[in-house]
Amino acid sequence: MTITFTLSLKKMTRCDLFVLPISDDTAKTATAHLDKETSQTIKHVLKTSLKTPSVLGTSFLSRVGSSTILYTPSSPSLNHLLINAGFKMANKTITKETDWRAMGGTVGHALHHYRPRSVTIDVSSFTCSPDVIQQWVEGILLGAYRFTDYKTKKKPLPKIDVTLLVKTLSPPLREALSTGERFAHATNRARDWATMPANDLNPETFVTIAKKALKGSGVSVSVIDGAAAKKRGMNALLGVGKGSAIPPRLLVMKYNITRNDRPISLVGKGVTFDTGGISLKPSKGMSDMKADMSGAAAVLSTMVALGQFKPKLPVLGLIPLAENMPGGLAQRPGDVVTAMNGKTIEILNTDAEGRLILADALCYAVEEGASKIVDIATLTGACGVALGELAMGLLSNNDSEVAAMKDAASKTGERVWQLPLYSEYLEYLESGIADIAHCSEGRYGGTCTAAKFLEQFVNDTPWVHLDIASVMIQKKNKGAQVKGMSGAGARNLIQYVLDQG
Repeated sequence: MTITFTLSLKKMTRCDLFVLPISDDTAKTATAHLDKETSQTIKHVLKTSLKTPSVLGTSFLSRVGSSTILYTPSSPSLNHLLINAGFKMANKTITKETDWRAMGGTVGHALHHYRPRSVTIDVSSFTCSPDVIQQWVEGILLGAYRFTDYKTKKKPLPKIDVTLLVKTLSPPLREALSTGERFAHATNRARDWATMPANDLNPETFVTIAKKALKGSGVSVSVIDGAAAKKRGMNALLGVGKGSAIPPRLLVMKYNITRNDRPISLVGKGVTFDTGGISLKPSKGMSDMKADMSGAAAVLSTMVALGQFKPKLPVLGLIPLAENMPGGLAQRPGDVVTAMNGKTIEILNTDAEGRLILADALCYAVEEGASKIVDIATLTGACGVALGELAMGLLSNNDSEVAAMKDAASKTGERVWQLPLYSEYLEYLESGIADIAHCSEGRYGGTCTAAKFLEQFVNDTPWVHLDIASVMIQKKNKGAQVKGMSGAGARNLIQYVLDQG
């Protein structure tokens, strides 16, 4: 798919699909580029439908981003896709950043249904800032995404030329188009990796994938294998992977780091499959645990994007990789392990494994002199109980970093919601035989206690924790969302780093 611009034209050239976002404010002018018959038809339908919603359907008028198709065989454009960009009776306006992205996603989904070779999207009736254009481009590419790598009978989209019709064209708009493409591709890469089956993506093959993805990017890649991890005292990481035939490891990625730099460190949970270990999960839904490395996918995709954007600041990417299996050597409930920083940890439930591999990675980030740390992980089912499927959890030891991540999320449309990190949560993690228990076996505060555990391994370093378990999977195609693994967090991480300067 190629996306380009064109300036407003008096007469539209023929295209297979003409997309018209339309609102109360633009209803009178939005059809100016269309032939007379089509223009009159759209105006009549809109006028009538506002009085009688069933003409276009109440769903179209009730929600920003809804769409309906008008077949116009006499028009230069065969099909006209109308997108609700805000009607009074919809009781919404275009104020949320996600609205534009959702409209672009509607177009992306429509490409699979109508399979056009040429698409024109007329946004000339709206004030199109670079942010708006970026969101349109992201939405189109995110909505058009489909994972078909394992299908023997594929139906790939044809080569599609998408043209954005704008009033004026400037270098910032062209840059926004490129930025939107990079952000969308980052999420789609993360979706790819999170969707790959665990028999093809494991701690060993993930390293191979990372090296290939980062080749020529300017990001260096090294690996701390099992033997090296043991020498460094990474027993929390090693304990999780003891039951698997494939040893754990720590993937280290360095961007623009020179001697004595204090990099931003991004840490992504890389459990390539999670059975729960000895504390075995129920079989229903376990197949989704191939995506328990979604945090790792987000960090790796972010490092690829940084190689494209080339910010000046140093960034350290860390991905602890392990497979949590119930083998004969597997870690047991009741075991005690010693983390890289010397803390002893009592294991109560082997299905709370993600925080263990993150603990040693966080220690490593501190040892490497990280100026600030962001970790991202599908960590707790409790996060979904707290927030539903609409936001990722945000916990931190630093108010300034909370503000920075919230600001990044407001730009990307990947919602975050801050949860507390009260000192009393540490009482939930008291152990009778070790320095700390790695989880609480009670029902309460699961997301907060997990983050409180992680906090014990960052010292005083400013730190942000993103729990993306709640948003790991999308259940349906809607707006920029695609059914399946979401690729959540990649855009937030990229934006957060770029905003640092």
